[in-house]
Amino acid sequence: VLHNGNIVTIAGNGTPGFSGDSPFDISLYPHFGNSSSLTRRIEFHSLKKYSRDQLFGLEIYGFMPLIERISIQFSQILKNEKIIWSMNASQRAIIQKLINSLIYDNNQLNFTKNELLDVLFILGLFKNGEFIELKRSLTSDFINSITLKEFPAEWEKIESLIMTCKDFGNENYILECLNNFCIEFVAVKMKTTEGSAVLSSLPIVLRNATAFFPKLVLGQPTPINIEEKIEVNPQTLESLFNDKKTSDIQIKMGEDKYLYCHKTVLSTTSTFFAALFESGSSFSDFNNGIFTPDESEDLELLEIIIKYCYGISFDNEKISGLLDMAMKHEIKYLVDYYCINFTLSIQNYFSIVSTCEQYLDLPVFEGFFKEIIRFGVTNKKQLFTDLSVLSKLPEKVWQVMFLNWAHDN
Repeated sequence: VLHNGNIVTIAGNGTPGFSGDSPFDISLYPHFGNSSSLTRRIEFHSLKKYSRDQLFGLEIYGFMPLIERISIQFSQILKNEKIIWSMNASQRAIIQKLINSLIYDNNQLNFTKNELLDVLFILGLFKNGEFIELKRSLTSDFINSITLKEFPAEWEKIESLIMTCKDFGNENYILECLNNFCIEFVAVKMKTTEGSAVLSSLPIVLRNATAFFPKLVLGQPTPINIEEKIEVNPQTLESLFNDKKTSDIQIKMGEDKYLYCHKTVLSTTSTFFAALFESGSSFSDFNNGIFTPDESEDLELLEIIIKYCYGISFDNEKISGLLDMAMKHEIKYLVDYYCINFTLSIQNYFSIVSTCEQYLDLPVFEGFFKEIIRFGVTNKKQLFTDLSVLSKLPEKVWQVMFLNWAHDN
């Protein structure tokens, strides 16, 4: 959509963008033309940018293992050093915006009118239904924005970009479609007095005379129909879990047993792992690309934690046991999840309070603390059959409980 001189879209579907830490739903996000095979909602928090994911020393960041799963043909362009280095600063910024929309911020894609052809130049380098709605939307925006005055310069740029693609040995079907549209546009406009006056002596028109003369019978340029066959279906972050081929860190889970992980994925979710990988120090438990958990670590829970980093769900019955692990590895999202999704009952009240005792003074547990007080006051007759039961509660809890009981009386 052209708005105040800007092209504003999110892959061309007109819906609002996600905030930076909102869940990514690949089944709903229209980078692919037909995502019916991906109906299960896989959520993960947007990845963070790290220097390890910088491309060719340029100011372009992209976690390639995930991009390869989400947008396979786009990833091939990103891995082509010759193409990336040949791009100007504006085109590289567009590349980063496209990457961001896939894995980093999921925000709206905003392009100015002047960027349109550069965006379509990049999008036309790959197919497979990737960014298909964006391709359709921006192609339509470009065609609808053409004026007779601006047309010659736009056509010259299209020809120049096509030559650039040929220098790489790459085809660009979107630019070829736009070039054909320009030829037909000339054929139609040359039949008008105004169009003939503006176009007839232009070098680019004269160069393409043999192409547009057969088109003079047209009443309007042929509509451009962007259609692509999906040859490789996209995958999710979950598919990277325990992927030996792309991993850059191993977690030792026992004798001759390892989980093959990715520093960027673990660092994004866990402050503990981020500090471990970014410190540059030699930790006794992290050496030669292998992280060895402490012997006291519950490896079953650790594996659940690591799977969570990859968006793999877990049994809610295990959530209490995961709290200490989430706090140790500083996985804020999981701690927040616990504080929101815990369920108190007469049977589990004391065990849940005991599990969280050492965290009750933390701001993130403020709502949790209020809930255990409320539940305790509401169900005091079932929970506290005699005063000795209060000794099972942390001092802070029973003191507040007494104050509430006194207030009620």
